[in-house]
Amino acid sequence: MHGETTARASLIPPCLHRAGAFAVSTLVPQVILLILNIRSWTLIHSGVEDEGRRQAMVLFGYLTGLLVVNGASIVCHAARRKPVPLVLSGLLMALHIGYLWLATPWIDSIIPRADQLWILPGERVLYYQYALIMPAVFHTLLNLACYPIRGRSGREALASLGLVIVIPVGLYIFVHTFVRVLDRVTMDVPTEIIFIILIGLTVLVIGALLRAIAALYRWLSEKGESAIVILTALVAIAAPIGGLLLNIKIPFPSDFQSPAVYALALVNGILLIIPNRTSRLLWFLRAVMFAFTLYFFVVFLPFLPLAIPAMLAIGAGFLVLTPTALFALHLRVLTLGWKEAWAARPRTGIVCGLLAVLVLPGILIGHACLDRYALNQGLDYVYAPDYAEPDAPPSPGRVLRSLESLRNVKEGIRAPFITDLYQAIVFGGLVLTDDKMDHLYRVFGGTKVPEKKRDQVMSSIFGSNRRAFRLSERRLSDPPPTDQVLLTELIRLPDAGHPCHDATVELTMTNTSALQGEFAARISLPPYVHITGFRLDIHGEWVEGRMFERTTALWVYRMIRDAARRDPAVLSYIDDRTLELRVFPFDSHQARRVQLDLAIPEALPASISVGARTLPLQDPPGTPIAAYADTDEGLWLAIPGDMKASLPAAARTPVLHILVDRSAGRSSSLDAREAAVLDMARKAGAVYRVYDVNLETRVHVGGSDRDRLPLRGGFCAERAMAGILAQAPVDPETVPVFILVTDDADGVIPDKHLAAQRWKIPDIPGYVVMNGRGVLSVRGWDGATLSGDRIEPAPVHLFAAGEHRVPVAADDPEGCVVTFPGTPGSLPLTIRREGDDVPLEPMVAIEQDCYRLAAGVRMTETQLTREPYRRNRDLASLVEAGREAGVLTPAVTWMVVERDSQWEILERKEQQKLNNRAELGFMEAPEPSSLLLLAALLALLLYRRRFQTLEN
Repeated sequence: MHGETTARASLIPPCLHRAGAFAVSTLVPQVILLILNIRSWTLIHSGVEDEGRRQAMVLFGYLTGLLVVNGASIVCHAARRKPVPLVLSGLLMALHIGYLWLATPWIDSIIPRADQLWILPGERVLYYQYALIMPAVFHTLLNLACYPIRGRSGREALASLGLVIVIPVGLYIFVHTFVRVLDRVTMDVPTEIIFIILIGLTVLVIGALLRAIAALYRWLSEKGESAIVILTALVAIAAPIGGLLLNIKIPFPSDFQSPAVYALALVNGILLIIPNRTSRLLWFLRAVMFAFTLYFFVVFLPFLPLAIPAMLAIGAGFLVLTPTALFALHLRVLTLGWKEAWAARPRTGIVCGLLAVLVLPGILIGHACLDRYALNQGLDYVYAPDYAEPDAPPSPGRVLRSLESLRNVKEGIRAPFITDLYQAIVFGGLVLTDDKMDHLYRVFGGTKVPEKKRDQVMSSIFGSNRRAFRLSERRLSDPPPTDQVLLTELIRLPDAGHPCHDATVELTMTNTSALQGEFAARISLPPYVHITGFRLDIHGEWVEGRMFERTTALWVYRMIRDAARRDPAVLSYIDDRTLELRVFPFDSHQARRVQLDLAIPEALPASISVGARTLPLQDPPGTPIAAYADTDEGLWLAIPGDMKASLPAAARTPVLHILVDRSAGRSSSLDAREAAVLDMARKAGAVYRVYDVNLETRVHVGGSDRDRLPLRGGFCAERAMAGILAQAPVDPETVPVFILVTDDADGVIPDKHLAAQRWKIPDIPGYVVMNGRGVLSVRGWDGATLSGDRIEPAPVHLFAAGEHRVPVAADDPEGCVVTFPGTPGSLPLTIRREGDDVPLEPMVAIEQDCYRLAAGVRMTETQLTREPYRRNRDLASLVEAGREAGVLTPAVTWMVVERDSQWEILERKEQQKLNNRAELGFMEAPEPSSLLLLAALLALLLYRRRFQTLEN
């Protein structure tokens, strides 16, 4: 008779009762959790209060005890080859729930609030506790719920389904009916009692659901395949599609509204419905789709304890239970099919199963790797070009598609785990900023990255999250210098006799208001003065600064300033003569001190300016004199302003470089203007060269009949100028002048490498543009319109060492540094005078070893800016060289923080930055997880009446 059994039978596969299965669900996740908790503790331990330390030690002890108990139980029952008994399953489930009971309120009090904002978000740590403890809770609950039965499985299934329905409905009625009664009665129900009841009821509901599915499957399988098809259709198609439809209104824990997700849900359901257990191909396809089922089960597993509260609060409990039901059904179908299809070849079945489960993750990883490859090609071409041997551009279509895929990820896609995996593969934990994405898209496509349309069918599996997660760079704008925290004293301290510190300067800053403030000021120094030491007075004790990669240090400073609000100071270069000092915080009328150590060439004058205050550091000698240092990198020449003014100068003859727009946006009328420019050059008898320019550059000596570049990409005129300058040697007689022929002068795509190559043309203030109306105008290097319609080169000083020449603007009264990379100190230094090179006199050699070492590091960085393809490869070694030499450079920053955890996060973030591309930035701080948001909603639900009473 259908529905009757005469022997006890398990509702789930026997393998899930065994010790080995419990090892996978308990020991492995909890060892990972212990490692993560230890790693988290190393970041925050120095700032944790005594009570937090006690709680942390209890949690560590509790977790270690769980590992010991789980391990002992598994070893004991594995040796006896018996399934884990029900009593032990219940005890283990209670112990794991107890751990979560303690961890949930304690995590927030253990982690200091300031650290949660940027170092270690409490939401993330709490999510880890649930994500890695819940597998054990689920497995023990499954073992309890599906204990062997004797009797009618049909009644068993109906009774279990009844519990699933009756408990939430009854609780809903109770909450909405009797809360008002409780409000009128002076009765205070402890919160602990409420949560114990909720947890107990949640365990009953989930256990009843699991038992109902297992019992229904057994009962219906006795009635024939048609009944199984109906059950499978409900659990594998109707419930997932219904959950996705509910997800439109309730994007919990993310928004999975993607056509690909719907399609995969349908394919998964259809494969499970097909009534065939012997087909190996069908079993393989089901195993492939098991990765899809497993993904959603894992995503929702940490939220199972909130299933009933979610139903009461926002109806999202059905979202939580659907993946659980589908997982249980899918696992059972695979297990039964494995017995039928692979009983004769179990090892082959296991291998096929493992390979099948890896198919979908492999597709995702392959997609991310292709995006990484295409983006890296685009980044190399735009941000790390080798001008000496220029490469052909990568396929624009492939780069544009990868940028659009990245746009989809950033603009609306936050699939748990998948987005993190994508970001880790493509960016190593960092992110490509929006402005760089737009820049790349303009180079390869001619426009900014188009906005994603709401009705656009997405090609990736990631679901869009309309509510709010944006994967972007952490952008914190620095406020302007405050007028409340002022520099009140600037003094030079007595010489301490340090061989690398020729002068020590102390700054005293005072907050003149009653409000907390930040000190921010510009510091001006001659370019030949090096910063070799930095320290901050914290509570009467001098704390020495340390050097870190510039981007990392500035990001950490801003995070500490805006989150922790505790004692950071940072000193960094803005340009080769100007630095910025920031110190925070200043309490009401507080005074704080900073000290700087300086290395100065012995024979040269020097002074330091902080804001409007100037302090002389070294008096000028009687006769103006230059100083040079022979370093491992080449010759370093320092020329003070008073000597520079007396040096000979000359004007160079312009050579025209005509850059013709061949971008995708070019109009046909541009041909006539191009011809007009060439005709003007010929009539003037000027020497000129013509270039086609879009995302690449093609040079033509002359003539209109030439092999033209196709119209594509953007007008990368600045990139073309940088490449032309990088490849051309410095000519003492001529200088390049650029003329741009384009429809849109404002459409010129900027290129940061142009600034690094302009040292060859200090006599040229900008470039000439012929616009869409055929009018010539002059644009400065900053894009501003200058007067006139032509450029006349200004006089320059031309220094030389051997064959290496360096021009320096003659109209700049400030001192300067001239470098000759790879040039030995034995070569004479000369300057151009009336067409000849004459010795540069008077000069003196700089003998201080530490200064020569510092000069060598500065020269290395200068060379890296001129050869951008080396930047990614050599940035880490440059940072380390600056740290070893103890000299501040534009690549590094002096930083002072107060706590060990802040030093630790600085080191970790710097390593993350140096292990990735220089163009990548840091991410936005994580938003609160859905777990805590839902918990907050539950608290609001439980206490809303009480809040209303207090308000009244």
